[in-house]
Amino acid sequence: MQYDFDEIIDRRGTGALKYEALLPRWGRDDLLPLWVADMDFKTPPFIMEALRRRCEHELLGYTVKPPAFFEAIRGWVGRRHGWQVETDQIGFAPGIVPGISSAIQCFTRPGALPDGFRAYAGGRARMRHVHPVQSPQSGRPGLESGRTGAGSGNLRGKRNPGHFR
Repeated sequence: MQYDFDEIIDRRGTGALKYEALLPRWGRDDLLPLWVADMDFKTPPFIMEALRRRCEHELLGYTVKPPAFFEAIRGWVGRRHGWQVETDQIGFAPGIVPGISSAIQCFTRPGALPDGFRAYAGGRARMRHVHPVQSPQSGRPGLESGRTGAGSGNLRGKRNPGHFR
């Protein structure tokens, strides 16, 4: 898809966080918020079409992640980083900040983070500081067998009292 980087799309009044939060956060609404994860470009047509097709069903209850979801992630990580990950090592976060916040909860303990980091990561990160992660396989800090601590199956989604306090 060719992007039109010159087209201006006015998102004020649409509920877009980066615009709606200008006045409450910065005391003015004439700023240009240059967020990385929420850019002002149109969504590609193939994504819009997939959303339209899904919405035509009209029942939007809880769904499962199909095998193609996991295969796409496993394929990308394998091609991009040469890592082999298993399906049970893949988690889901609804956004970057909630994902970072979850990682902070998993890999830190109560204490203090630098102010900028605390502000970025949100309320759940407050009063926490970095605690070194120890590999359950070797007992050493850092990477183990090409995986990070978060990617090793027995650490994802739970607190391991032997390694996190």
